[in-house]
Amino acid sequence: MKHKLVILALFCYLSNGAQTLYADSLRNLYTTAPKDSSKSIYLNLLSVYFLNNNLDSAKRYAALLYEDAIKRKNKKTRALARVYSYYGDIAAKEEKYAELIEYQSKALSLMQELGDTDGMIRTYIRLGNAYLLINDLDKAKVQAFNALNLLKNTPESIQHNTLSRGYNLAGEIQLKHKQFDSALYYFEKANKRAVNEKLIEWFVAKTFENKARAYIGLKQYDLAKQQFEKALNINTKISNYAAISTCREGLANLLQNANKIDSALLNLQTAERMAKQMNTIPALLTTYESYIELFHQQKKYQEESIYLRKKLKLNDSIAARRYGTELARAKIKFETHEKERENTLLANQSKMQQLELKETRNKMVVVCMASLLVLIGLIGVLRYTRLKNRERTLQLEQNVLRSQMNPHFIFNALIAIQSFIYKNESTMAGKYLSNFAKLMRSILEDSKEEFISLSTEINTLTYYLELQRLRFDNQFEFQIEVDPTLETDLIFLPPMLTQPFIENSIEHGFLGLERKGFISLKISAKNDCLEIHLNDNGVGLSNQEKQETHTSMATRITKERLALLQRKYKGSYRLEITEIKTSARQVQGVAVTFNIPFVTK
Repeated sequence: MKHKLVILALFCYLSNGAQTLYADSLRNLYTTAPKDSSKSIYLNLLSVYFLNNNLDSAKRYAALLYEDAIKRKNKKTRALARVYSYYGDIAAKEEKYAELIEYQSKALSLMQELGDTDGMIRTYIRLGNAYLLINDLDKAKVQAFNALNLLKNTPESIQHNTLSRGYNLAGEIQLKHKQFDSALYYFEKANKRAVNEKLIEWFVAKTFENKARAYIGLKQYDLAKQQFEKALNINTKISNYAAISTCREGLANLLQNANKIDSALLNLQTAERMAKQMNTIPALLTTYESYIELFHQQKKYQEESIYLRKKLKLNDSIAARRYGTELARAKIKFETHEKERENTLLANQSKMQQLELKETRNKMVVVCMASLLVLIGLIGVLRYTRLKNRERTLQLEQNVLRSQMNPHFIFNALIAIQSFIYKNESTMAGKYLSNFAKLMRSILEDSKEEFISLSTEINTLTYYLELQRLRFDNQFEFQIEVDPTLETDLIFLPPMLTQPFIENSIEHGFLGLERKGFISLKISAKNDCLEIHLNDNGVGLSNQEKQETHTSMATRITKERLALLQRKYKGSYRLEITEIKTSARQVQGVAVTFNIPFVTK
């Protein structure tokens, strides 16, 4: 009870203007309070006081509030929600709107977790005001709707203090939309409840000021002046310097319209001083705009130019504090408009020489930028042309290498047909020639493509092996195994990779072989690559006189093809050729292994 009486006395001092005594008394009570619960009460009162008077002190007390909230056990969540909301209020004073929205969103999450309807309503309203400050009217409407919707079904004890704020938020949204009748409707409801319920004085003053703004929109200037004066009286009483600045600026505009220039200037000077004292950037900017309009009306171009430059400089500070695409567009439009006005003032003041220098400099910048863009474009075109030429060269080289293999195979096949004709084996010659025609058609179609499907390659090799086995009177057998998990129609590879080595096995590996020849072709997947194993049971590489020439040619051509593919597609194409030997080092054949990257359509 003693503490309550002390606090009541302090509020009496406050109402009489004893602000310093109020703050000092609260500090003393906070320091000497015996219980943590009592300290928290005084700490909250100090925080509210300094929020409207000294932001540096407000931040210090915000830190103490946070420490106090962390120490709490059962009420930690509720205390943290209050701290986050307070941090958001500080961010609002500093026009740091991203931080404001972040802190209030954190507070809202905690309020929802607690099921605190009163706290949720208050935070919805704070978030709505935050979005209003950055001109995101759609999100502001959502928050206002959330607050008013909750308020419909809440007790009067909760509606007290909050319904008025909800109405005020709805009115400010309508004011932004220039719906002045609707705005005034909500502002009157907000003001009536604020006055009747004796809400916090700065908020009551705000409802009067908002009514004045709505009356200005409706061109009812006498009523607007009355509302501004009511707001100003309250704000002066509680030393709300930021609000004093906006009220003075509003009155100055009304006095200017009434051609009371001296009185308008006095009000603007007070508005500027108060805005600077509280470092309230939007209020200061609005004041500068009013100065500009007033001096322009009086044709005092020198004074107008001074405040125009101040306004342009202040704009950078505003842009740095705010965020969002709409604000960025507004900034560009604002700067363009104000620079045009500055140029007009320079012309009115006969400073054509400075204007010409500026225009010349701008032209030089434009020319330099244009030249740079042209240079970048030329470099891009040259680089693109070089890459296309390189790709074309690689393609031609691939075609040449493929054409070196195909005639070699065709020559040997025609010799086989010729031998059947010489032996008067016309039936065999006809059958061989028919199969040879099918194979040639397949090879000619494949030679046009850089990659063919695995299924097409298998069919071509099967044709080829069947024809060669017929030609050599079944002196060898072959087997082709494909991993069943492979989609042979969807996997692509360069054509005729293994054919030169199959040809070497048949033409030279089986030459003089006492046992029946056998060729094994296995295709599988390994580490995101297609792995091809080609084995024969021939005499090997080292036991033939002519083998070195034929094998080296096939190997050289294939390695060149793989190198070109690797340069073009940056993949890893690998070829390995080894002899198959027994434990006693006896040669039993040749093994050829390909590893090529997967290619799919």
